[in-house]
Amino acid sequence: MAVGEVWSATSQVAPYADGTGIDFCFEFDLGYATVNAVNSGNPLYLVNKMAEVLSVYRPLQYAPFLSNHDQDRVFTQFGEDAGKMKLAAAVYLTLPGVPFIYYGEEVGMVGSGSDPNKRTPMQWTAGANAASPPERRGIRSMQTTRRTMLL
Repeated sequence: MAVGEVWSATSQVAPYADGTGIDFCFEFDLGYATVNAVNSGNPLYLVNKMAEVLSVYRPLQYAPFLSNHDQDRVFTQFGEDAGKMKLAAAVYLTLPGVPFIYYGEEVGMVGSGSDPNKRTPMQWTAGANAASPPERRGIRSMQTTRRTMLL
């Protein structure tokens, strides 16, 4: 399985997942639309973007995600608001496609600015800079929901 990272508009990304090489592509515009819809409380752009994604990709040949190693961590983008994180997880983990979770999103890791701040190691212990408290962990319950939906 090969996933492509083409950081460009949906219409320019979709041709890479044409069935002859890359299995699917990260859908950056859909990620932006999801984050913006949650932050603004207005889902219209997300609805329109999802309609475009469905019209230009072969079925399920795209990868919804919220952030990656080159972007500010999504929990930072949400102002460390656990409610927004849970809503975003509920949206993107239940969309069609092959969702990707950037390590640490499931425990509310934060980071922005320079690359080292966005790429800090996974926090495995309960010490300083460790994984976030359980109230931030909205993605884990949505992962379970998605697995149940697929069975």
